[in-house]
Amino acid sequence: LLASSQSKASNEVNTYKYYTSIEIQPGDTLWEIADTYKTEGYSNRKAFIKEIQELNHIDEDQITSGCYLLIPYYAEKPR
Repeated sequence: LLASSQSKASNEVNTYKYYTSIEIQPGDTLWEIADTYKTEGYSNRKAFIKEIQELNHIDEDQITSGCYLLIPYYAEKPR
C-alpha cells in the first residue's frame, strides 16, 4: 500500500517495500503465511515472521482466525 524503503536487485530493477493486510483464516499459522507472502527482500522465513510479529505487536506464534495481519513485501509495484 505505501512504499517505505527501496532496494536494488542485481539486475538493476528497483523494488520497494509495501504493506498489505490479510485476514487470518482458520488453521493459518505464521509459518504458512510466511511461505505464501515472503519475498526476496528477506533473508529467510524466520526473519520475515519476526517482522510480521513486530509490525502486529505479536509476542507469540499464536494467531487468531478472523483477525487481520499487516504483511510486508518487496515488489516493483503494489500487489
